[in-house]
Amino acid sequence: MSSVAKHLNQTTKERVLKYLTIFPRARNSDRALIRLIWEEDCKDHMVWNVLDGLEDGRLTNPESIRRERQKLQREFPELEGTNDAERMADASKIKAYVR
Repeated sequence: MSSVAKHLNQTTKERVLKYLTIFPRARNSDRALIRLIWEEDCKDHMVWNVLDGLEDGRLTNPESIRRERQKLQREFPELEGTNDAERMADASKIKAYVR
C-alpha cells in the first residue's frame, strides 16, 4: 500500500494521535499540530496553495484537529502538554483571587 493510500485510510484521530506521540511540541500548540498535519496533507493531495486547499477541503479542518487533540489528551493523560499542570495551578489561584 502506498503512503498516500495509507494516509487516506487514517482518520483524523489516528493522525493526531501519531503526531502527539512523535512530536511533544504538538502537545502544547494547536498551531504546531495543525502545521504537521497540513504539511502531510499538502504532500499527499498536491496542495500548492494552502488557502485554496483549506477552501476546497483538501486540508484537514483545523477545528477537527483541535477537538481530536482535546479528546485524546483527556483519554490519555500522558499526551498532555507540559504546561497543563502549570496552567491548572494558575487557574486555581485566579479562581481563588476572583472569589
